[in-house]
Amino acid sequence: MLEHTGAHHKARQISKSLILCVLLLGLYTCWMTGFTLRFVEVDIFPNYNMLTRSFLKGQTHLEDSPSVDYLVFEGKKYLYFGPGPVVFHAPSILLAGRGTPTGVVVVILMSAAVVVFHKILACLEYGLKPARAERFIFSSLFALNGFSLLMTAIPSIHHEAILSGMFFLLCGIYYVLRHIQEGAQVRVMGALGAGFCFLMAMLCRFSYCLSIVFLCSAFVAYACRETPAASRERTLSALSALAAMIFAGLVVTFWYNYVRFGSPFDFGV
Repeated sequence: MLEHTGAHHKARQISKSLILCVLLLGLYTCWMTGFTLRFVEVDIFPNYNMLTRSFLKGQTHLEDSPSVDYLVFEGKKYLYFGPGPVVFHAPSILLAGRGTPTGVVVVILMSAAVVVFHKILACLEYGLKPARAERFIFSSLFALNGFSLLMTAIPSIHHEAILSGMFFLLCGIYYVLRHIQEGAQVRVMGALGAGFCFLMAMLCRFSYCLSIVFLCSAFVAYACRETPAASRERTLSALSALAAMIFAGLVVTFWYNYVRFGSPFDFGV
């Protein structure tokens, strides 16, 4: 009976999150497109469809010629943005031969980020009296503040890079807070999921590296301190998986730099 009640509660929470995400998608889409529902690329900027096509050809330089925001090294054009958001464009290019508009990715990422932020606020209520009104107010402020409206007003590669990193970092924060509130009941699959979010955050915005190291160090210290002896082996396995994913993010980032510019620490800026 308790298991059925828990599953029903979880399904209801997922449904609420999906409804909130859909509502925000509609709001941001109308805001960006002026109710025309047509996503138009900002032509002077490069976009991640260009980088995705290059990756699929086995190269890191661009064949396209954007007007601004790229650099030339040894006669080849490169983006100095992190490569992570390519994952949002590869499916449509691979399956349909068409790129995903930057604006579509921007509104999806911002909508999803608000939902994750709302879930983070719920984590902060753990053990306290539910504060639904306050959670609604702060989530609304996050969704409609000047930063969020600016990000969703212009479909540029700058905004996609920022929002992609922010979304993955928020997902990682949610994972850490949720597992702390649950008494550090860490599982390998969950740790791999969180590790992937941290990995992608680094590949989108490497400047998040310090935040990720801090979050994971605090979580590892907490988990090691609070985990019962009987569960310690499973917890160590999960934490190892988390650390491995973060290490993989560092390796991929430095390898990407080396392939482009001959130095792992040259980010092209």
